[in-house]
Amino acid sequence: MLRLNRRDFLESGLAAAAAAVAPFTARAAQSGRPGPKGKGFIAGFGKADITPSRPEPTNYSEPKVGPIGAIMDHVHVRTTYLGKGDEQAVLVSCDLLGLPTWFTDAVKSDLAKLGIPPDRVAITCSHDHTAPQILFFRGIGQTDDTYNEFAKERIVQSVRDAMADAEPAAIGFGAIDAPLNVNRVQIGRLLKVNSLDTPSGRVDQQLCVIRIYQSKSRKAGLIYNFAAHPLTVWTNHLVISSDYPGYASAILEAEPDIKLAQFAQGCAGNMNTRINGDQAVTSQFARLLTDYVKKACAGIAMRSNPNLGMKTQEVHLPHAKLPTLQEVDSILAAQEKKPPSSDTRVAEWARSAKQALAEGRNLKTADAIFQGIRLGDARVAVLPGEVFAEIGLAIKRQVGGNVAVLAYSNNGEVGYVPTAEQLRLGGYEAQDAPRWYGLFPWSQDIEQYYVSHAVSLLQSL
Repeated sequence: MLRLNRRDFLESGLAAAAAAVAPFTARAAQSGRPGPKGKGFIAGFGKADITPSRPEPTNYSEPKVGPIGAIMDHVHVRTTYLGKGDEQAVLVSCDLLGLPTWFTDAVKSDLAKLGIPPDRVAITCSHDHTAPQILFFRGIGQTDDTYNEFAKERIVQSVRDAMADAEPAAIGFGAIDAPLNVNRVQIGRLLKVNSLDTPSGRVDQQLCVIRIYQSKSRKAGLIYNFAAHPLTVWTNHLVISSDYPGYASAILEAEPDIKLAQFAQGCAGNMNTRINGDQAVTSQFARLLTDYVKKACAGIAMRSNPNLGMKTQEVHLPHAKLPTLQEVDSILAAQEKKPPSSDTRVAEWARSAKQALAEGRNLKTADAIFQGIRLGDARVAVLPGEVFAEIGLAIKRQVGGNVAVLAYSNNGEVGYVPTAEQLRLGGYEAQDAPRWYGLFPWSQDIEQYYVSHAVSLLQSL
């Protein structure tokens, strides 16, 4: 069985195998594995439980905070499989904080054996802070390989189930403004903001819904896209919980005509929910969100046999000017003088940064992937990182028409993607968080880089 950690993954050769997978669709047909069925548009849905058997570390598992005490509710992975002729597209959404590239590459390698090329798979996360931690985040410590393996297998199973569920379908796109989020950088974070009447600041309030109706089962699958950090679980956050995305999906899936409700997080890098608190508040926010989902669905016009297309593009994200070895040494020396009880994250970062600089690695850019999906007259951008809302809004505005922008996909190590303005102003998302996710901040050019490359990709579909 594959041991899911970065070193073993790279040494196994799976990274190279995943990159050279163009002929897999033909191989799948030869081996009798499922692939696209017929010339018409088909869709299927899958869902799997990825709840750990015991409390696992989460994003809140810092030594000074304490251990995770209980599993409050279940976390899931939901998948939509789409096919038309030789074209396929798979969208996976996980109730997780984020996923590292080595993990998503391993999932895609397994899916290639089912006849799905890696460039036809998008794996996104809700950015759930009370979910088991798989993504590296400095200060949390090592993740659990046993849980990592379990989660990978369950994600693959959800895709397998979605493929088996595929049947002729129609699709439609709807959107509505949902005034439920707040710009946390402009207005305030959790300790300052906890009211539905709070001013919003600059936000993307658009809730996008893709409704997919299966003609045989006479049931629908929903992909609903909204931008807000899942931070409603706050009063007692040392638990495993799916937060508002999981609660909202459960409410929608209780409807008799809905087979699957798949939450797809938007550009929530600077977006919070307006309310937070205990489990009752989480349920309240989920009900408010689902009311808007239902209103958006009411105005959707369905289209049969829509166009389907998907593209994956390699990108190289620009870093800011790198610190010198002398500057890093100075930071490390200051940190090592602090008492043992102090926060060690800066010292850990400095050691890693020093090693990277000393080895002379190419640190001017970071590799990632952008993805675009064409669904009839709608286009979906799938982007890595905690993208600021203004970037998502700019992409929608420049492409025009029916556009949804999903973030927190595939390359979890990207971290926050702020605007050029925020990078000039500094703050947690611009200066501190890059050290916890990886090593160095992004260039002020990152905003325009994201917008121009995403727009070009969507326009090419």
